[in-house]
Amino acid sequence: NLFRFENSVTKKSLVELPTRLPYKLTNHHKYYPRPKVFTIESMQSNALCSDGKFDAISLLNDGFMYIFKDAYVYKFDSNFNMDPTFPRLIKNLFTGWDGSSVITLPLNLDTVLYVSDRKLTYFFKDDLYWRSSKLYELDVGYPRRISDYFRGLDGEHGFSGKLDASFVWSGNNRVYFVEGNKYWRYDFDYGAIEA
Repeated sequence: NLFRFENSVTKKSLVELPTRLPYKLTNHHKYYPRPKVFTIESMQSNALCSDGKFDAISLLNDGFMYIFKDAYVYKFDSNFNMDPTFPRLIKNLFTGWDGSSVITLPLNLDTVLYVSDRKLTYFFKDDLYWRSSKLYELDVGYPRRISDYFRGLDGEHGFSGKLDASFVWSGNNRVYFVEGNKYWRYDFDYGAIEA
């Protein structure tokens, strides 16, 4: 693609230009679609695409997909269109109040898990987790140690304290936690890692 760069005090944008010329001079509007405009500020804050890596990805209870990277969270619909009000700072979007202070999430989350049948979202960082039962609102009493609630996900069972991924498999409705080449299957009904 060819790009035209405009830079002025009042207007900063990148405009995508058409990459092929029309073969007819009539009906030129068919061959020159409206240019897509990207602001420099949004391109710089949109570090999501810079290296193809992210910290966590999950659906949340509003049905949208969220991608967490560094200090930011990005929201996408089912067609992978990003919400124009995103990215946002994780610490500003996911908050709670414990009666005396604000609860926020740390940067660089390890994994995020949404359990749809319980309408709960879990955020994991190192050996701690936070829970949310309402969209963007963290529950009081967190963070907690992963091993306190997810019994069996501890050093005794080979867990070193940093998850790489977590997901609910629809085939058996069990939660899977992944660390390196190891995984654990968790049963919410039983309340522990399965043997």
